[in-house]
Amino acid sequence: MKIQFDQTSLRIRLDESDWAELLQQGQLSLCGPGPAAAWRVVLRLHGSNADLAVHAPAIELAIPQADARALEQRLPCRDGLDYALAGIRVSIEVDVRDSRKQRPRRD
Repeated sequence: MKIQFDQTSLRIRLDESDWAELLQQGQLSLCGPGPAAAWRVVLRLHGSNADLAVHAPAIELAIPQADARALEQRLPCRDGLDYALAGIRVSIEVDVRDSRKQRPRRD
C-alpha cells in the first residue's frame, strides 16, 4: 500500500491483499509512510456517491460500491478510480504488478 498526498491530490495504491480486504470488509484503514505516517486514511465502500472528509489526522474516503465492483472486473489494469472531491484529485489504484502475480490471465 502506498499513500501520496499534497495540497491538491491524494493517490492511494493498494496491493491485492488490501483490495481484497476492502471488498470483503467494506472498509480499510491505512497509515501513510514517512511524513504521512501521522495521517490515517480510511476507505469505505458506500452507496452511490464518492465523498471525502478530513478530520485531522484522518482522511475518510467513501467509494461507491458499484465503482469498486467495476474496477474489480477490470483487474489487472493500470487505471483505477479517479474523483474530484472538495477541490482535490483523488486516485485509487490496485498495483498492476501485484495483480498480474495474483490473478490468472484473462484472454
